Amino acid sequence: MKKSTLNYIIDIIIAIAFIVSAVTVIVLAFNPHGGGSGFGGGRGFTRAQPAAGLTANIQVWRDIHTVFSILLAAGALGHLMLHLKWMKCMTVNLFKKKKNSGTKEACSNI
Repeated sequence: MKKSTLNYIIDIIIAIAFIVSAVTVIVLAFNPHGGGSGFGGGRGFTRAQPAAGLTANIQVWRDIHTVFSILLAAGALGHLMLHLKWMKCMTVNLFKKKKNSGTKEACSNI
């Protein structure tokens, strides 16, 4: 598989995971009984209040959020690993002395 195709697939996975994670955190944040233990989130409050017209067991929302957040983190790590050479090149170029700027390596081909 070409590196550009793999990069595209990883970027799509990251985008989808980000969107799902963002939506679920909004639903959890606006759910008055979706917090942890204690006042407002104690026993008996396992059903989400209507948030944007969506209702479900609050644990389902948490599970979806957790899975897609892990997928997002794994995708971001994969994306960084795919670009290690480019990041190294850019870092070296950034810290080279300014008077030697003509000897900087071109990083766009990496």
